[in-house]
Amino acid sequence: MAVYNYDSNTGNLTTLATSGQRIWVGSEAQCKAAQQAGTLPNNAIICITDDEVDTSHYSTDETFTGMYWIDGKKVYRKVVVYTETRASGDSIPIGTISNMDTVINCNIMFKASNGVTFWAERYSGSSDYVVMWIDTGGIITIRQTNGSSVYLSAPIYAIVEYTKTTDD
Repeated sequence: MAVYNYDSNTGNLTTLATSGQRIWVGSEAQCKAAQQAGTLPNNAIICITDDEVDTSHYSTDETFTGMYWIDGKKVYRKVVVYTETRASGDSIPIGTISNMDTVINCNIMFKASNGVTFWAERYSGSSDYVVMWIDTGGIITIRQTNGSSVYLSAPIYAIVEYTKTTDD
């Protein structure tokens, strides 16, 4: 095996490494970690790969999860936050996801001012519930019923994982 550098001005390939020479490939963070651990091979050719994908990152910005759906499309994640007080039974659009194709997973949760956090659609063993749906235009809507003011004023977090109609 050989590793070459391509000069786009001349169209020439320059040999960087040949069979038997140490070549190390990884992300910038992996390279730094290997340097600190002392495991980066001496005199190796270092190849830094593209930016890392942080699969554990939750953001209000659309983020590629590093995963792919069964059709090969990239899976994205976005957290939509709604902080306004709601009236019981109202259907409220809380956000939109552009170019959304298939919803892979979605969860809603909120933390009330009394410290109680809810993830389920039905909570407190009562008839109180929160439902969320996403229409074909990517509009995320919630409805919460029979909640006391402590729950109706709690911020709602909708965590949505999805594929897109077109990848950027």
